[in-house]
Amino acid sequence: MQPHCKLILFDLDDTLWPTRPVLEKAERETYRWMQQHAPRITERYSLHDTLKRRMAYLREQPLASHKVSQMRIKGYELLAQDCGYSEAAATRIATKAMEYFLGFRQQVSCFDDVEKNISQLAQHYMLGALTNGNADLSRIPIGKFFAFSLAGENLPHAKPHISAFEAALQKASAQAGAEIGAAQAAHIGDDLESDVRGAKSAGLR
Repeated sequence: MQPHCKLILFDLDDTLWPTRPVLEKAERETYRWMQQHAPRITERYSLHDTLKRRMAYLREQPLASHKVSQMRIKGYELLAQDCGYSEAAATRIATKAMEYFLGFRQQVSCFDDVEKNISQLAQHYMLGALTNGNADLSRIPIGKFFAFSLAGENLPHAKPHISAFEAALQKASAQAGAEIGAAQAAHIGDDLESDVRGAKSAGLR
């Protein structure tokens, strides 16, 4: 007989809301911001080309792939330097561009009935989020139902690494004031490797 479930962990992107339209809008709006604040970039590159250039730069960088925000900032920085901005100016542009991007990154629209179902689950279970993205639940209305949220980029390893799930269990235990083991937790996500196999390897349901 399995122990009573006390914790439900959720992935965020493409589990609670569709991610592609959010990212596409954030990219477009950030490009518009660059037209005003870093015109050398947009005079030289189209939106599509800025994405290609950033990806090309990052393939040459020794950054950990799960550090998604750091990778984006570095991509903006290298793009600005490539277009003739000084290192200091490129750093400022990258920082501001990232802030602007993240503002639109949080403008998500949940799938139908997600908020209703989440609110009902929150009455019976502790809810936590474990994501490999950089959605910020503190800036998203549905976040009020969650006890905590962890992002892989802030951990030594992202999902599907067992340590990411262990970090979530430790966070939940600290919140509950009592240990919550893997057998008392379930994880829900859309990705077969990161969510399903990762959770199973960590002992979660």
